[in-house]
Amino acid sequence: RDNWIHMNERAGGLPVFMYGTYWMYLAFDKPWPSKRNMELLRHKYKDIGNMTHGKGRMTSNMEYGSSVKLYNQELREEFGDLYEKVKESLKEELGGEVVFAADYFGKEDGEFRNLEKYEFGLPGFNLVISHRVFEQEVFQAHVDGSWNPIIDFLGRDAKCWTGNRVTFTMSIESAGRDAGLDYWDIDNEACDETYVREQLNDCDNARLGKCFEKKRLVYKPGHMVIHRGSLIHAVGNVPMTNNDDNRITLQAFSVFCNDKWIFFF
Repeated sequence: RDNWIHMNERAGGLPVFMYGTYWMYLAFDKPWPSKRNMELLRHKYKDIGNMTHGKGRMTSNMEYGSSVKLYNQELREEFGDLYEKVKESLKEELGGEVVFAADYFGKEDGEFRNLEKYEFGLPGFNLVISHRVFEQEVFQAHVDGSWNPIIDFLGRDAKCWTGNRVTFTMSIESAGRDAGLDYWDIDNEACDETYVREQLNDCDNARLGKCFEKKRLVYKPGHMVIHRGSLIHAVGNVPMTNNDDNRITLQAFSVFCNDKWIFFF
């Protein structure tokens, strides 16, 4: 647990952590991992000592480049076999080649040259630890990948289909029988197209009910959920009656480039 990163800038004092390096969670008051920013930081952070500036690992005191270096190494050592199984399952479900962006770093493959120079995170773990507040709808509805850093890095070196992106979430530990993913299906008869577009832009939980029907996909530990990036979704609230009612998932996002699904965290 000492290696978990507390998402203090988003969660405050609530027990929400990640194990891995998700580019967006480390973007607060830090340069985002765009191609330009990574080039500027490339020689500034050469060792793990630059990673934190206080007690404990928190999103507020960690820098992306050195964090991804540390966690990719740890994750490969601990979960290498799991990652291979995940890739095989994704390949079977998506019907195409599946790769991790992190696996190109430091190699001279030639196909994705910028991924060889800049390191992205391996699929990482999200950890929501038992707390009574999570019985309420506290997690914001959202869509995944409205801006995709992989496309920014690849530039003209690859042919990417920007509208074809998926997210996978594998349940490791489920907080109760009904824990899962809430998502909203569009009810086109209930509202007009303009209103739908507005809700897709801001994902206001309170207003979604007018045009969207909320549903829940219940998690099963060891099973994977794959959905399109444009799906409006949120972590579902669930009764947490025991101290060990934790929600732990493995997750990654993707973009489809050169006929390959490229996953990153």
